[in-house]
Amino acid sequence: FSRLSWLFHSSGYFTQPMPASDNCTVPLPRQRRLWIGGSSGLARTYWNAFHSTDSNSEEGVEWIFVGLEKQTPAWLINANSVTYYSLDLRYVGNDEQQDSSMALVLDACQGVLDVVVGVRPRLVSQKSFAEAWNSNQQMIYGLEILLRKVLEMDDDATKKTTTDRGCRRRRLLHISSIAAVHHVREQRLRSEHEKDPVSEELENPYDRFKRATEEMVSSLAAANNAKKGQQSSLKVTNIRMGAIFSDDKRCIQCNAMQLQSRISCYLNVPIDCNSSRNVASLIHLMLIKSPETTKWTLRPIYYYTRPIRYHPQPVPYGFYLAEYRRAHDISTWTSIWIPVGLVHAFVGAVHWFAMNIIISSKIKSSWWSRLLGKWLYLEHVDYLLQVTLKEHSFDLTAIQADFPMIVEKEESIYDCFRRRRKMPNL
Repeated sequence: FSRLSWLFHSSGYFTQPMPASDNCTVPLPRQRRLWIGGSSGLARTYWNAFHSTDSNSEEGVEWIFVGLEKQTPAWLINANSVTYYSLDLRYVGNDEQQDSSMALVLDACQGVLDVVVGVRPRLVSQKSFAEAWNSNQQMIYGLEILLRKVLEMDDDATKKTTTDRGCRRRRLLHISSIAAVHHVREQRLRSEHEKDPVSEELENPYDRFKRATEEMVSSLAAANNAKKGQQSSLKVTNIRMGAIFSDDKRCIQCNAMQLQSRISCYLNVPIDCNSSRNVASLIHLMLIKSPETTKWTLRPIYYYTRPIRYHPQPVPYGFYLAEYRRAHDISTWTSIWIPVGLVHAFVGAVHWFAMNIIISSKIKSSWWSRLLGKWLYLEHVDYLLQVTLKEHSFDLTAIQADFPMIVEKEESIYDCFRRRRKMPNL
């Protein structure tokens, strides 16, 4: 009844030098792309959609995936045109092993023009908000070091060539979140034109991480462009998403649906949810959108939070649970809808309990309060339950105007659940 669980290595790039071009219309013979956070469910969904054996729509594209997992994800083993590297961004610059791993990543990143950043911290942990934010800051710092070095390395590679390779414009797609505009506050058909709350108003470490990462990549782009000019510009676009259902057994949202599949309430609060296949299609459209013009059309921020084709207007959160039950053939005889009032009472009780425990641990320095708070994940659980009862709906006019073709590629939430059901090991 809640969303509690929200929780190109080979050489040969540019085999022939390319002539200089004032308007950057020289086509690139080979593309190399970097995905940081490349072991996530969204990354897997993207790979399944555009690199399947029967339909590879990115032929000739070489990917570098960088993720936290030490072992190459099973879905990337034996895959062509991809290399995986393990890297823990929290320890970059402070750990010899991680620095060695980053050196391998940088060695593979020669000539990378397109970067996807899909890094996010845990939504729920035993750390206090302050401890979690310290850890998140370390991750942001490591990410900034990696991005800076990727840009600098590409410049060095350019200087070593005897002939200008032509257009050096790069694009960075940051997979952000609606949490960047304060997750605990109600958002009703919010659009990109509305002013974001100041960073100091954000309290949850996840919200602060998403906003700080947006600010970091934007600042990095501004400094890069001021230094190198239009011919070496870096264009940043932040895609703000809500809940997504992805192609991974660790998918927090799908696991939450499974937990609620037999007994839950039909929550009437409008909360935008989307299929990760739809988000992957948008990323793909943005990456193939030609940067070889003097004027780019991508905006700095887009909201894409629900399938426009099927839900031009927001729908209640309970709708998604009903679709999950329908997709898994769970009948009304084997499932129960409980009164919404019970959920509100439960959330209120947890909030009261959490506030008292947190206050006791901070003011009275009570060791048992701190231990109980960590054991029950109280701060994080209370945060997620508060989010559950707030409307989060968004105006998707901008994404529809700039990418009208996304509507044709969208799948419904029901189709998403049916497709996942047929996938092995999900």
